[in-house]
Amino acid sequence: MTPSLTLAFASDENYLDGLVGTLSGVVRSAPGATIRAYVLDCGIQDAGWRELEQTLRARFSRLELVRQVIKPSQLSAFNPQNQNNRLNNSSYARLLLPELLPDTERILYLDCDLLVDADLRPLFSTQLEGALIGAVAEGHLPLLVQNVLPELIPPAEKDSLAFNSGVMLMDLAAMRRAGLIAALKSNPPALSLKMQDQASLNLALMSRWKKLPTRWNHQRFVTEHFSIYRDYPDTVWHFIGKMKPWHFDPDHARGLMAEFQRDIITTGWTPRQKGTWRTLSPAWRDFLKASHAFARRHGFYGRSRSA
Repeated sequence: MTPSLTLAFASDENYLDGLVGTLSGVVRSAPGATIRAYVLDCGIQDAGWRELEQTLRARFSRLELVRQVIKPSQLSAFNPQNQNNRLNNSSYARLLLPELLPDTERILYLDCDLLVDADLRPLFSTQLEGALIGAVAEGHLPLLVQNVLPELIPPAEKDSLAFNSGVMLMDLAAMRRAGLIAALKSNPPALSLKMQDQASLNLALMSRWKKLPTRWNHQRFVTEHFSIYRDYPDTVWHFIGKMKPWHFDPDHARGLMAEFQRDIITTGWTPRQKGTWRTLSPAWRDFLKASHAFARRHGFYGRSRSA
């Protein structure tokens, strides 16, 4: 097992709480690992960066943060004239990684809304077998034709799966050799795609990605009416949708929402956003779900691992 990890995140000021919580889970789950984390800065204030760096350096001695400031002009080619106005251009920053890090061979990209409950070193050392990236299949719109306009997909790929881009093991060297950035910029997502930057990647990487086990990106929607508990061990939980763990009032967060907030607090970080959402599911139902999750994690229901 490799003793080190090279990671990338993209964040602005609004996602600092999520970045802290995700990074805290990474370090907690990989004891002894040396971690270099590149943060693609898409609008972090200098004061926010200083606080982030000071807090995490004091808490995690083996963690190195590297700030990579992204200029709006670097992203405009992916979303010309901001034609896709539903999407913040910062979402496209990860597409620049092969260009931004010319001396880096391989990197693990992570969204800032993950509860990491698995040692990421086995994932980081996964063989891609000629693929440009490794990723988990998209859980809610699983087919390529649900992500990319059908007329852009060759007949042989009509039944192909799409991947979720929240966790990607990226062979940056191979992506540079393949000219991936030029391919992405030549297909502006606002003009042709349904799922914005994720669809842009799926279009450029048809037949060139390796499917990874679900446990590396277990995608779940978060709502105030439905609490989520840790059903499986050794899993990366991805909170998709607009509602995130830090949006919940800490006194009323349950399950994985509460665990994510604990990951934030244990770093010494003072959350930037005061959560206001309250969990509305009955306490007795959450008790039953927590009990079932405990039993499943410990193998009382048979196979307990997310495949």
